[in-house]
Amino acid sequence: MKALLLSTCLLVSAFSAAGQNFKTVVAPPDTTNVLEITLGQTVRIVNMVPYSPDHGSDGQVVGEFGGRECRLWKGDIIQGPARFFIYADLYDASLITVEYLNEPTSPDRTLILPHGTNAVAVSLEVSTNLTQWVTTTNGVYVPGETPHFFRIKAAK
Repeated sequence: MKALLLSTCLLVSAFSAAGQNFKTVVAPPDTTNVLEITLGQTVRIVNMVPYSPDHGSDGQVVGEFGGRECRLWKGDIIQGPARFFIYADLYDASLITVEYLNEPTSPDRTLILPHGTNAVAVSLEVSTNLTQWVTTTNGVYVPGETPHFFRIKAAK
């Protein structure tokens, strides 16, 4: 278990050096730790080493969204606000590593172009995975099997 934790920490350090934004939260033996994801933040679960007495070591951690608990899996993409509970047993530590896919933003954030501003190209973008964005047009969108995320982009 110690070798696995050390390997994971080294792996996270390598990714951080490459300019990506990762965070690892560890629960030492016989403790519980919490990772908070704020409103507007989006994370991907990169790695988990959980203790879960009722599910064995199948890669699950407990998450809380809107006051309800749910099971999480490696690879899940979660948008805040959210809370991850990392449980450790009496002898082994547990951990979760997440990659931040964006910076936290306020839900009421607006784009303001004051008088006298140089020309700015404003576009609407859509994504189904929060990592790949394509320009789209405004209109009516019917939800399919995957959610659609929208953002407004302004460029000089």
